[in-house]
Amino acid sequence: MTQKLLFLLDTDPVPSVFDTVVAYDGGADHVIGYANVTPANVGALVDGAIYTRGPKEKQFTALFVGGGDMVAGETLFKAVRKRFFSNFRVSVMLDSNGSNTTAAAGVALLAKAKPLAGKKGHRARRHRPGGPARRGLPAFGGRRGRHHLAPEVARRRCGRRAAGAFRLHAHGDRGRR
Repeated sequence: MTQKLLFLLDTDPVPSVFDTVVAYDGGADHVIGYANVTPANVGALVDGAIYTRGPKEKQFTALFVGGGDMVAGETLFKAVRKRFFSNFRVSVMLDSNGSNTTAAAGVALLAKAKPLAGKKGHRARRHRPGGPARRGLPAFGGRRGRHHLAPEVARRRCGRRAAGAFRLHAHGDRGRR
């Protein structure tokens, strides 16, 4: 059986222990963390991930862009994706400062509490910790759009960190831009 590999590409001086633990708990067989990763030095890391396995085994290799700075993470994420071509690509996720996973966890908790079918999604606070970034948020009920969740509801359901991520209108009405 092919081993599941996750490469943590961290923009901070030290790779995140938190992300490493979560990756192992999430099912990765091996987690390898790299620190101080920048667009200038990420090329060889990406090339090693995309060239070493055949097309059917690539599904067991993933890259995780992390670190405390969302802007640096987005820049690194773009550099990683620029290295991909044809079927020379692997899964990649951006989660600088936990923004995407926090937002996705908030959506998952909301979905348990209240049906989200027919609701519209909205991203907010793109560069703030706990706020959803452009990528990685699931569409509600399989649809794209805007969805608002009141900060007080988010705080109760998802914890303080995700409180500013969404606002929920009780009747599913359209939110403000």
